[in-house]
Amino acid sequence: MSDQHAEQMAAAAMRGMGYPDASETPVGPDGGVDVRAARAIAQVKFRGAQTGRPDLQRLVGARAREVFLDLFFFSASGYSAKAREYAAEMDIALFVFDSMGRLTPSSPAASRALVPSAVAPPARAAGLPAEAAPAEPSPLTLWARRYWLEATTLFSAVSAPLLTIDCLANPAEADWSLPPTAAAFALIGAGMWRFRNVRGLGPNFRKL
Repeated sequence: MSDQHAEQMAAAAMRGMGYPDASETPVGPDGGVDVRAARAIAQVKFRGAQTGRPDLQRLVGARAREVFLDLFFFSASGYSAKAREYAAEMDIALFVFDSMGRLTPSSPAASRALVPSAVAPPARAAGLPAEAAPAEPSPLTLWARRYWLEATTLFSAVSAPLLTIDCLANPAEADWSLPPTAAAFALIGAGMWRFRNVRGLGPNFRKL
């Protein structure tokens, strides 16, 4: 298997996992991205030593501000322990592949990514044109689904002291139930956030 074949294998695997437009990037400088789809990017490492955390950090950097993109990494040499920990934290789908193109998931995100491939949507399974498939959600919708917990927790944490200041400034019209409510939401969100990271579920905690 050559580097090009490895990238073709990765693109085909991603198409089977629900990214129908996944394809290899053109030959030349790729900015750390070997396979690209509308909703995901991937890097493929066919040769060399075991994949480490810096390799995954470069993939995260390649995503830049497109935080709605799912991240995939395909390696023929496996991953270090620190790389697997980082992948769980950043919700990166890690796969190990052999010379026959067989994939083995090496992170929670990779195990989840394999589930949709078992039952393809009817339009894709029947080979119908892309127009027959359901419309893809917008980037804003994808962002909201992925980071709703972080956004809610941070909003509550910021709101609690601001509401307290407002109540102190206008005691006659103050609703003192709002500051502790906001603080409670912040504490609950922080607990759920911590639990999600400990379990290695990444931003898809909503699927638990």
